[in-house]
Amino acid sequence: MRVTSSMFYQDTIRNNNNLNSELYNVTNRISSGIDIRYAQDDVIKFASTMQLDNEMTTLTQAKNSTQSGYKFSAQTDTALGDISKLLDQFKVKLTAAATDGNSYVSMDAIAKELRGIEETMTNIFNTSIGGEFIFSGTALDKRPISDTKEYMGNDGDLKTFSGSNVQQVYNVSGEKLFFGDENGVQRNISTNIPLINQTLLHPNIMENETIPANMGEEKYINIEDTIRDMMGDSDTTINTTTAQHHFYIQGKRSDGESFKDVISMRDDESVESLLNKIGESYGNTINQDVVNVTMNNWGQIEIQDKLSGSSQIDFNMIANTGTAVTDLNELFATGNNIKEFINSDFTSTPALHKTATVQDYYDQKLYTLPVSFNQVNGVDAKNTDLIQNFLKDANGNAVDRIDMNFIVTESDGTINTLNGINLVVDATTTFKDLEDSIKTQFASATLDTDINIQIQDGVMKISDITSRAADPKTNSSIYLDLTTHNTTLGTNIATMHTPSSASQDNSYFDNSGALVTSNVPQITRDGNSFATEMTKLSEVATGARLPTPNSNLADLTNTNLKLEGK
Repeated sequence: MRVTSSMFYQDTIRNNNNLNSELYNVTNRISSGIDIRYAQDDVIKFASTMQLDNEMTTLTQAKNSTQSGYKFSAQTDTALGDISKLLDQFKVKLTAAATDGNSYVSMDAIAKELRGIEETMTNIFNTSIGGEFIFSGTALDKRPISDTKEYMGNDGDLKTFSGSNVQQVYNVSGEKLFFGDENGVQRNISTNIPLINQTLLHPNIMENETIPANMGEEKYINIEDTIRDMMGDSDTTINTTTAQHHFYIQGKRSDGESFKDVISMRDDESVESLLNKIGESYGNTINQDVVNVTMNNWGQIEIQDKLSGSSQIDFNMIANTGTAVTDLNELFATGNNIKEFINSDFTSTPALHKTATVQDYYDQKLYTLPVSFNQVNGVDAKNTDLIQNFLKDANGNAVDRIDMNFIVTESDGTINTLNGINLVVDATTTFKDLEDSIKTQFASATLDTDINIQIQDGVMKISDITSRAADPKTNSSIYLDLTTHNTTLGTNIATMHTPSSASQDNSYFDNSGALVTSNVPQITRDGNSFATEMTKLSEVATGARLPTPNSNLADLTNTNLKLEGK
C-alpha cells in the first residue's frame, strides 16, 4: 500500500478535530461545573446521578408530606383537647341536673347551658385548616357536622408519606370519633420508637469484619428476627448460653392492677418469644389470651386489650445488655448499653447524681454519657452555658462541685487510673470549663490517648481521636464517671436527667405558664370512669389487692403518696 501526502493530511485533520472536541468538552466541564451532559458521556455516572436525584426527590416529598401531616394532627390534638374539656363541663351539668331539688327555672338554665356547650363543640368539630375540615375523613371539602347535627364526612384515613413504602395515618375521622365503638371495646397501645435490625444495619460489626461498612441496610425488626438483631452487639459472637439481654416492663392489666416484670433473654431467642413473655406478664396463658401482643411493620410493639370496655392497660419497657439491675437508675449510673422503646415529651424526668460513659457498639472510639443536661423547661445545654443554670436538683439547689474518676486502657494494655478529680463550680463556670477539665485530666493521666468532647442536644459525647482509633473497631477503652455535689448541703444532688423511658415509677405534670396539669389520667378500677375530687385513692390506686369482698380496692396500708414540687 502506498502512503500519500493526502493520507497524512487527512490523518492530521482527524487528530486535530479529536483534540478540539476533547478540549471543548473539558472547557464546558470547567465553565459549567457539570461533569456530564448526556447519558452517552458516562453511562455509570449518569445512572448514579439519576438515582441520587430520585432519592432527593423522595426525601423532599417525605419532608413536605410529614410537615403537612404534623400541622394537621397538631390542630386535631388541640381540638380534641378542647372537646375533652367541654365534655367534662357537660358531665358536670348533667350531674347537677340529676340532683334532687332543682326547680323548673334552674333546670331550664342548665338546659340552656348544655345547648351552649353543644354549639361550642359543633363549632370545634367543624374546625378547618386552609378550607379543609379536619374531622371529615377524606371528604375534606365537606363540613362534618351539618345544621341538623348530622355527620356529613366519611371514615377515610389521611396518610402522610414518610419514607419508602412507609405511610402514617395523621387524622381522626368524625366517623371513628362519634361512632367508633371499636375503640371502646378494645384499647390498643403501642411503643413509638421504630426498631431497626441491627445485624443488617451493621454487618461489618455483627456478622463479618471483612464486610464493608456501607453494605448495611435499614430493615424494620419483625417477629422472626432474634433478640440480638434487636439489641445490637459489638462483635460477631452469638451467645446461646447466657441470658444477657434484660427487659424491664411496667404496666397495667385490664383490671387496672399494676405489675412489674423483668424478662431476660439470650442472643438467639426470637422477638416472637419476647412478645409471648410480655403477654404472659399481662396474664396470658396457654388456654387463654387477655391481650394480643404483636409487632407492626415499623418494628413497634402493639398491645391490644381483649376485655370489652376496658381502657386501663398501660405499658412501658426499657432494656439493657449485660447484668440485670434492680433499680433502673443503675442503668445510667454504671455505663450500660441501653435500648429504649418509648419516647415521651415529659417536662421533667428522673434525675441522677452520678453517671458513667457508655461505649458505642458500632463506633467503638465514641463514648456517651447517657443523661441529659437540660433545664426544667426542656432547654438543652450548650458548652457556652453556665453549669449552675442547668444542674439543679428538684429543690433548686445548684451543683457547686463535680467529682470525676478516669480509667483508660492504652493500646499497649497499660491501664491508667485517676480518681478523686474535682471541678469547683461557681456562678461563672460553663460546660466548656467542664470539657476543658476533662481534657486536661486525660492529657495528664494517659500515655497516648487524646480526646474530643462535644455537647449535642444536651448530651456529652467523648471521642478517642488518637491515630490508633481510626478503625471503628479500635481497642480504645475509656471510662469516665461524673458525680454532682453540693458542698453547702454536704451531699450529692440529683441534677442529670434520664430519658423519659426510665420514668416507670413517677408521674409528672405538664407546665404551661402558671398552670400545671397531670399527664396521667386517673381511672376508677371498677367503673372504668375518670376520677373526680370525691373519688377515693383506693378506687384508682394499683398494687396489692385486699381480700374479698373489697377485692376492688388496693391496700394502701403503710404506703406513701410522695409529692415533689417547686
